[in-house]
Amino acid sequence: MHRIIRYSFIACVTLAACGLDEPVSGDDKTADDPADDPADPEATAVAEQMLGQTLESSHGVLQIGGDLFPKDFDLPVGQVCAPGFVRVEGPGEPMLQGNFGGGGYCSFGSWITPSNPRDCSALIHIHTPGNFFSGQCTYVIHQIEEGPRQFSYAAANTSSAAVNTTAQQIVLGLGQTLTIGTTDVPGSSANGDTFLILRYPNKWPYNTGVAAVNDDAHPPARGSLITFTAPTTGTYTIAAGCWSNTSCSGTVAWTITP
Repeated sequence: MHRIIRYSFIACVTLAACGLDEPVSGDDKTADDPADDPADPEATAVAEQMLGQTLESSHGVLQIGGDLFPKDFDLPVGQVCAPGFVRVEGPGEPMLQGNFGGGGYCSFGSWITPSNPRDCSALIHIHTPGNFFSGQCTYVIHQIEEGPRQFSYAAANTSSAAVNTTAQQIVLGLGQTLTIGTTDVPGSSANGDTFLILRYPNKWPYNTGVAAVNDDAHPPARGSLITFTAPTTGTYTIAAGCWSNTSCSGTVAWTITP
């Protein structure tokens, strides 16, 4: 899905995810939780796990010819992601590398369908500086395998899911609702006092912010449950741990609607 005009540049891809929000209380736990404060450096100390293998979705070179006057182009590239895969989002994605004289450049414009993470096609913005400077933009778009919608973990001394946690990336489209927990979701389970924190993608305007927190879904039971509607498309991260410095284990499972 390349559109070739007459000019010269280059482009590249990376991953990222993070985020935080208000806790849901459910029992007589009065100790301060480090996870309550998004500014706490320990609140981001999660061991990241990728969803699955990362593959190249598409790549190419856009050749742009020079002209007397500066010009701007928004060129469509890429394609729908492979079945079972979603696009990689975050700083440096898609990967772009520009080779252009006189101040020309290429940059990521937008995803062609921002609300659909399963569409790997994008608009690449190219600026030519005039004075007949030409150039080329090389781009690479990556996709990542979604994987099963559950994982098991065992943890201890996580300071309410702030450290020593198990983390999993989850891709959501704008307006999609995530229901995730160690209880009340098919396939989920809890042994001990689980604690979950959902973090926003590491992209503007949700840099390392907490999206949602849950300790106990149904006090005095200790399973955790979060229901969250995504305000932006991207790769969110769920951090699974235990309340305070207790030990616990469980299976985190989730559904995404629509």
